[in-house]
Amino acid sequence: MKKIFIISIIFTTTLILSGCNFSNNTEEKNDLTNNVYSSDQYSFSVTFPDSWGGIERIDKDMGDKGDEKVFESFYLQAKNDVDRYFYVVVADISIKGTMYEDAPRLALGESDEFIYYYTGTTMPVPCSFVEEDSQEYTDYKCDKLNTIYENEIEKIIKPSFVIK
Repeated sequence: MKKIFIISIIFTTTLILSGCNFSNNTEEKNDLTNNVYSSDQYSFSVTFPDSWGGIERIDKDMGDKGDEKVFESFYLQAKNDVDRYFYVVVADISIKGTMYEDAPRLALGESDEFIYYYTGTTMPVPCSFVEEDSQEYTDYKCDKLNTIYENEIEKIIKPSFVIK
């Protein structure tokens, strides 16, 4: 009889304590698992290549903050190389067809409410825009950025963008 009483107290205590952990949390759930970033609030996910060594979201403004039509922007950077990044802009569907004059954004897709734009490590860059200390390093950096764009942004990341 004593065992049943102790078991029922343990069971009741467990139920009460598990109920205390319930919360009605409406905050955005962003998930950074392996090489996949997903946003529940904005209903998208995107996969990154293994060569990025994982990804992290950086708090960085690329000129979109303050635009009332932009709901959120996601600066996602490779853990192993600051030159590798993918910048997703989630905006009101009403801006469909417009482009930012100061920084090109290319459409990834749209839902009933949102349009998703991106810019990546670089759009194909003329080497004259890459200013480094030596011409040899400028050529290396230009080749590197264009290779990242062509082989990673265009072939892996962009096609993996999914609107849920």
